[in-house]
Amino acid sequence: MEAEEFMQQAEQDAALSAFLRSVAQQAGQEIQAEQPGQYFTGAEALLGLAAYAFYRWLKEYFDQRRALNEVEVARQQAGLIHELIQDGFKTADAQAVAAALLQRLAARGQGDPLLDFAAKLLGKG
Repeated sequence: MEAEEFMQQAEQDAALSAFLRSVAQQAGQEIQAEQPGQYFTGAEALLGLAAYAFYRWLKEYFDQRRALNEVEVARQQAGLIHELIQDGFKTADAQAVAAALLQRLAARGQGDPLLDFAAKLLGKG
């Protein structure tokens, strides 16, 4: 989602719009006009800036979470490959199977019946 689309949808959501308006109002109190003693009170003019700033923060936040998840998956893949090699599999085979397995698992969500069933089987053993 691009910033402009985010800002349009943010205006339509009552709670998010109210939050952004409060940010704009607070920013308006802190920004001084060119002449000392006068404050910029046009919160409407700052609303777009507040929405864009929130969009950028959210984007950075989710980009960071995605990067951390990717690092975790890479760590799991390396551990799986290492364990498969320790169990006697060839390195190339272990790498290919681990990559394919984790790719397919990533496409499934939490609460997937297949994963739940496999977890139950593992718990019984």
